[in-house]
Amino acid sequence: MATNSTDLMRAAVLVGEGDPDTALVVRDEPLPEPGIGQVRVRVTAAALNHLDVWIRKGLPSVPKPRIMGADGVGIVDAVGAGAEAVLAERGISVGDRVVLDPGMSCGACRACASGDTSLCRHFQVLGEHVAGTHAEAVVLPAVGVHAAPAHLDDDAAAALMLTSATSWRMLFTRAQVQVHERVLVWGASSGVGTAALQLCRAAGIETIATTRGEDKVDALRELGADHVIVTGSGEDFGDRVVAGVEDITGGEGVEVAFDHLGKVAWEPSMLALARGGRYVTCGASTGPMPRAFITRLFWKQLSMLGSTMASRHDVEALLAFVRRHEIVPRVDSTFALEDVAAAHRHLESAAQVGKVVLRVR
Repeated sequence: MATNSTDLMRAAVLVGEGDPDTALVVRDEPLPEPGIGQVRVRVTAAALNHLDVWIRKGLPSVPKPRIMGADGVGIVDAVGAGAEAVLAERGISVGDRVVLDPGMSCGACRACASGDTSLCRHFQVLGEHVAGTHAEAVVLPAVGVHAAPAHLDDDAAAALMLTSATSWRMLFTRAQVQVHERVLVWGASSGVGTAALQLCRAAGIETIATTRGEDKVDALRELGADHVIVTGSGEDFGDRVVAGVEDITGGEGVEVAFDHLGKVAWEPSMLALARGGRYVTCGASTGPMPRAFITRLFWKQLSMLGSTMASRHDVEALLAFVRRHEIVPRVDSTFALEDVAAAHRHLESAAQVGKVVLRVR
């Protein structure tokens, strides 16, 4: 039986691994229907994250075909059984504009009962474990939709959730940074890096940003960086950061090292941290196996903290903070859904400051 065109949607589909021009295909896909406790959102804009690049490269490898994308904004279009009551508790109805929490949990385990849903043993990510937002529609649990902040346009709203919620959890839940402390933000032009600068500025926290090139300094200062260390890309990368932190802090060091780079940032962070400092990480894009550096760990009484995505409590706290301070995520560039391969190449080039967004509708 022929499929009605109204039952189809345009989507960027991962069909292989490797080069974006061959691994990604934009085509018609069946329009998903919401199940029990689910809603369907007609996506107007979606963002890319480095997670999408890693998945495209097979790190991790996911079943294919797969629609990727963890971030998005759109209109609630349809609801499954039991979902309307969940939405009503949040003041959301069909036709409302919403942003999406990309983290999904089982809702039944002890971690979920405590509200720390990112510790759920069955935690999943939109676009990695299930079909995501790089399409004209997406289905997700009703508990994962939130009213979009009214001061954000679609591009900024699409750019908000994954990186800002991840940064929020790293800074305020895991590292528990205080207003009198300093934060070293590694790779500050990234999505999580720019979000960290904006959150810290709004909270009155001093930041030291790192970037490879002079061309990004002004943009980082506009986002809230109090100090910027230009590292270059040579072997003295880490030494430049340690020397810069020592100069800026008068030898005291920073209380928090905020990292998503991994190997290249680990050892310099140990040196740059003040006694009793905290290193918090959500990724390892430059490699997962640094030197242990145990002597610095115990002598300086440092804390090593891992962080993944955000809990439901983190997301709610973030959204309240964003509304209160009218924070607008920085959007570096926008691409049409049909140009998803070019968007991947731009993000992978590390030329951006902030988020890369796909305009879906």
